Amino acid sequence: MAITSTKTLTGFPDAKSTGLPDGVVLTASGDVNVTKAGTVLNALDIKGTIWVMAPDVTIQNSRITSTDWTGIWIKPGITGTIVKDNEILNVGSSKDGANGIFGSGTFLRNDIHNVENGINVTGASLIQDNYIHDMKAPNVRAGTVWGGPHYDGIEINGGVSGVDIRHNTIINDNGQTSAVMINNDFGPVSNIKVDGNYLAGGGYTLYSDGSFSSTDKISGVEFTNNELGQGHWGYYYFKGNTPTLSNNDEMGTDWPTPVSPETPPVTPETPTTPETPTTPETPTTPETPTTPETPVTNKATNGNDVLTGTAGADKIDGLGGNDTIKGLGGNDALKGGAGNDVLDGGAGADKLDGGTGVDTASYASAKTGVTASLADASINTGDAKGDTYVSVERLSGSSFADKLYGNSGANLLSGGAGNDLLNGGAGGDRLDGGAGTDMASYAGAKTGVTASLANAAINTGDAKGDTYVSIENLKGSGYADKLYGNAEANLLEGGAGNDVLNGGGGKDVLYGGAGADDLIGGAGADTFSFKALGDSTVSVSGRDTIFDFSGTGGDRIDLSAIDANAAASGNQAFNYIGNAAFSGKAGELRTVKSASDTYVYGDVNGDGKADFAVHLDDAISLHKGYFVL
Repeated sequence: MAITSTKTLTGFPDAKSTGLPDGVVLTASGDVNVTKAGTVLNALDIKGTIWVMAPDVTIQNSRITSTDWTGIWIKPGITGTIVKDNEILNVGSSKDGANGIFGSGTFLRNDIHNVENGINVTGASLIQDNYIHDMKAPNVRAGTVWGGPHYDGIEINGGVSGVDIRHNTIINDNGQTSAVMINNDFGPVSNIKVDGNYLAGGGYTLYSDGSFSSTDKISGVEFTNNELGQGHWGYYYFKGNTPTLSNNDEMGTDWPTPVSPETPPVTPETPTTPETPTTPETPTTPETPTTPETPVTNKATNGNDVLTGTAGADKIDGLGGNDTIKGLGGNDALKGGAGNDVLDGGAGADKLDGGTGVDTASYASAKTGVTASLADASINTGDAKGDTYVSVERLSGSSFADKLYGNSGANLLSGGAGNDLLNGGAGGDRLDGGAGTDMASYAGAKTGVTASLANAAINTGDAKGDTYVSIENLKGSGYADKLYGNAEANLLEGGAGNDVLNGGGGKDVLYGGAGADDLIGGAGADTFSFKALGDSTVSVSGRDTIFDFSGTGGDRIDLSAIDANAAASGNQAFNYIGNAAFSGKAGELRTVKSASDTYVYGDVNGDGKADFAVHLDDAISLHKGYFVL
C-alpha cells in the first residue's frame, strides 16, 4: 500500500516543512560520542551514529546516515535531549534494519526515512511535527534473503510513561505492523497521547498489544483527533487493553499526500466528491456581491472549504469538513460546523464558533500583535478586541508579539513569529512559541507549579500535562514554584512566592521576584537578576540564595534595575566597596565572606544599614566585575 491518490491533506508535516533548513552548510563527520552535558551538535553531515551519554544535549540542522542499528542512540535515563530539524536515514546492516532514533527526549521537525523503525521510544518524550516515511530494511545481504523486519513509525516496547505524539505525518507503506505500535514486552505502559497526527498504513494503523505480560499493564493510551489511512488489515489492533478513541477521521485506503501549511497544495482544496453541489453554493463560485463592502451570507459544502468574506459584516457557515474561513474586516459571524476548522475573523468584533471538532481561532492576518484569551475575551486587544469564542479549543497568533491565554481545557496555543507569551491555564496544553523568543507563563495559577522545559513529564499544577515547542522562557505563579530550563538560553521568572529556579545548560537569566528564592544557574554563564529591594530582603524570610555562582565562569549578579540612591533623581548605579563597612553614603554595595557563605548588602538611603541582601551558598571572593551595577 502507498500514497497513490491525487488528493492532498493540508496542514501536516512533509519533506518541505521538516529536515534540514534551507541554506545550512554541513561539515562532514563520523560517529559522535557525546559525553559533555549541554553539548550542541549543529550542521553536521554524519556518516555513522550519534551516541548520547550526557544530559541536555541538542542535535540540530544535521544529516545522519548510518548503517548501524540506530542513527541516534540516547542512553537510558539521560534527560534533556533535543533532536530537531534533522534528516535521518539509516538502512542498517542487519535483517532487522535500523532505528532512526532510539531513546527519549524532545523530537521536533525531523525527516526520518529509509529506516525500519522511525523512533523507538524508551522514556517520557515529546514527538511533534516529524515526517516519518519510506521505511526500509536490508532484507538482502550478500545475496541472501533475510527478511524479518517489523516496520513501525513510532514504537514503544514497554517500561514507558508520559509520551506525547502530536502533529506528525507517519506513512508505513509496507503492509505490516503499524504507524504507531505499543506493547508491554519490557514493562508497563501508561499515559501515551497520540493527538492530531496523519497516520497511515502498516498491517493495522494503530496497534496496542497488552498480552506480552499479565502483570505489566497498558493504561492511559489515547488516540484523538487523528487523520487515519487504513492499514492492510484495518485501522486498529487492540489486545489486553482498551485505548481511548475520539474524533479520529478514517479516510480509507486512498491515502492523500501530506502538504505542510507552508507548501501550496497540489490540487484545489475544493472537494471533488459527488457531495460538491453544482448550484452557486459551490465554494469555487462564491456568492460575493458585486460591491466588496456589502456583507455576505456564505454557506459551504461538507468538504474542506476555503471561504473568504468582505470588509463588511459577514455571516459564513463552513458546514462539514476541515474549513478555513476568513472574515476580513467588519463584525463577522464565522461558524466552522463539523470538522477541525480555522477561523480568522480579521479586524472587527467577530463571533467565532468552531462547532464540533478541534477548532482554531487564528490571528495570522493581524498587522500587529494581539492579546487573545479563551477564558476571558474581555482582555482581548488588537484584531482580537471584541471577539467572542464558542467551541474554540486552539489559538494561533500573529507574526508579532502576542499574548495568548487558554482556558481550563486542553488547548493548543501557537505564537507564530514574534516574542510571544503563552498561558494555557489549567488542562494539559501544548504551547508552541514558533519563531522568536517565547515564554510559557503560569501567572494566574491558583497554586504553585513545577514546570520544566527539559522534562515536562515532571510538571505539576496548571503545568501538568503541558508540552513545549520552541519555548525559551518560563514565568511562574504568585506561589511557590519550581522552574527548570533546558540546554538553551532561558529566562526564568519566579514571581511572588518562595521559588526554586534552575537554569540547566545555556546562558540563563534567573529572576526570582518577591519571596525567598533558591537560584541555580547550572552550566553556562548565567545572570542572577534583581529589580527591586523587595526581591531579596535583609530578613531571611525574603532573602534569595544563589547556589552555584561562578564569577570566573561568567556568572553575574545584575543590580542595574535598582536605584542605588533613593534621594537622587533617576536610576543611580551602586558603588562597590568590597568588604569595607558602610560609610553612611547612599548607594554603597559591600560583601561579607564567612567560612561557608557569602553575603551581598546594599544601602540605598545612606543610614549605614543594609536595605537589601543576597546570600551565596559558598565562601566566594567577589569582585566588582562580577556585578552589573
